[in-house]
Amino acid sequence: MELTFYFPSDPAMLFQDDRNRGIDAVPHLLEELERRGARVRRIDPLKLSAEQRIEEYTKATIPAIYKKYEVRTIFGTNRRSACLFGLQVPALVVRPTPGAVGDTYPHRERPDTIVTIRDFLSNALANPASEQGAQG
Repeated sequence: MELTFYFPSDPAMLFQDDRNRGIDAVPHLLEELERRGARVRRIDPLKLSAEQRIEEYTKATIPAIYKKYEVRTIFGTNRRSACLFGLQVPALVVRPTPGAVGDTYPHRERPDTIVTIRDFLSNALANPASEQGAQG
């Protein structure tokens, strides 16, 4: 499993809302997945240019298109896509194998259901054989 985690070097930037629910546990959960063999890349979006951040966001939206869930208003607004991507709202892109579609977290599955990064990581650690949410 390959994971790319977009997280700012200044955590004071993070929104305190449902999109980031459980974000404090994420570094530890990622370390545990690494110990179990997952490859984890960590990217500080503050070190990316605006163009690079849009490029990374564009790659992260591919699973949402295939699997029909919402990420646009998770990571931005209807008028400003990606303005929050990795900065106020950290992002995790998961691929079970290289080149697979995978998944992006957090995302909205139903009008009132946000699946967070912590939700995915907790499920992946509890059910390692299923790689929940990362089938592509």
